[in-house]
Amino acid sequence: CVEVTQTDVTFSYENSGFGTALSGTLHAALPAGVNLVSATDGGTLINGEVVWSTGNLGPDEVGAVSMTVSLEAGAGDYVFDATLEYLVGLNEFDAPASSTVIELVE
Repeated sequence: CVEVTQTDVTFSYENSGFGTALSGTLHAALPAGVNLVSATDGGTLINGEVVWSTGNLGPDEVGAVSMTVSLEAGAGDYVFDATLEYLVGLNEFDAPASSTVIELVE
């Protein structure tokens, strides 16, 4: 029998630039042994990653999104990284969002 543990993971992001970041999307890949239970703010599972639309972010604007996941693979560290993709004019950019490490101990 595999024990399942549920936990919440929150990602924060910000536009630290001087211009508006247009059409932002935040992407967070799910590590092996992790399943999505739910996501806030319209986050959806697409090809093994949870994707949120952040819209346009003005200078110094910040935000956060969360997901509830189930951890089924047993003891170990689960690393959750997210990347914010956006446009400035017609140019595509990406920036790291916050990351989270969850240690599951048996």
